[in-house]
Amino acid sequence: MELTARNSTLHSMLKRSSLLQLSFVVSIAAIAFALAAWQHREPVFPIMTVVHPVASPSGDKVAFVAIRGGQGAGASSGVDSDTISCQLSVLSRTNGRIKHTQAEVGFDPYPMTWGSSESNLIFVSKAERDRFPGLFGSLKSLNLRSSQAAQISPGYVDRPRASPELQYIGYIFSNTTTGGSSLKIQHLQTAQETEVHPEINAYHWCWGPNSNCIYYLKDSGNGGLAIARYDLNSMIEMILFSAIETDIHYPSHLIVSPDDLHLGFQYGDNFRLFEIESGATARGFKCDYYFQDFVNFDWNKAGICYLDSVAGKREKGPVRLMVYNPDTRISSLIATEAFAYPSWLDERTILVRKGDNELWAYDALNGKCSMLYRPACK
Repeated sequence: MELTARNSTLHSMLKRSSLLQLSFVVSIAAIAFALAAWQHREPVFPIMTVVHPVASPSGDKVAFVAIRGGQGAGASSGVDSDTISCQLSVLSRTNGRIKHTQAEVGFDPYPMTWGSSESNLIFVSKAERDRFPGLFGSLKSLNLRSSQAAQISPGYVDRPRASPELQYIGYIFSNTTTGGSSLKIQHLQTAQETEVHPEINAYHWCWGPNSNCIYYLKDSGNGGLAIARYDLNSMIEMILFSAIETDIHYPSHLIVSPDDLHLGFQYGDNFRLFEIESGATARGFKCDYYFQDFVNFDWNKAGICYLDSVAGKREKGPVRLMVYNPDTRISSLIATEAFAYPSWLDERTILVRKGDNELWAYDALNGKCSMLYRPACK
């Protein structure tokens, strides 16, 4: 009996030892498998950063640049040389669906615009960034239905903008020989191209409320910058406002009122309103938010939507979303958050980015808001 008990105990000890050895071997194998999988893993990119949202003419769709990877992708406009993916994406407000296209957008701070229809997007391509260093790329038109992209201009192009009536596409062409920038327009149906002005400031230009005139900055001739209006019918340029070299500030961020009677522009810490017929200039509202490419002004019948800093703080962080009424000369606070890229989505709704990757809609009349888009986490 005693011998049988000892044999049984020894058998149990050996069995437990075998199980431990097997467990150890399995653990080692699991670690080795995990290590091998880690060494051959697919790269895991950071959560998407959303930049440059642009509403379609009807407000039913929103195009934006979706960025994944790249060091400092959310630091400024979200585009730098280390960026891994910089895709053009489209959100439908009707069903909430998101379409991530295969189009790789360039480094331009304003890289795209809606084309002749809501199924057509015109964008600066970064596919040729080795041939066109810096901000430049070729200009392409993407058909969202067929996913086919056609070339509009071969290269050294940035800041495309379609005319309000969607007849023309305007863009900045950079001359690598002279170092200058010219403003060109192309008829979207005939592809006929016209050079509006051979030498302009490439950073700020806009269409009037119809397709008949363009506003832009140029050298004033006295060391400063001038705001010019070019009539496409008469082909006549008119200087509206001029800043001399001794001025501390220069005009920027040009926008035009929906009735084409006033031109608005930022001038230092103030936004000014220029009456086009009389030439009178009035101070509109104070605005001192300057965080890189996030500064934007948009004007419709409800007023001018813009961002203003909180208590004079200009660094990235919470800012005030505001609407200025030119008739009453009063600015109304809509909300305070980490906003960027404000623009009108429709007659009373403001499209804005919150944080680094969310798109929201804010009602300018009652302040109610709704989230339009948030990327799925990986």
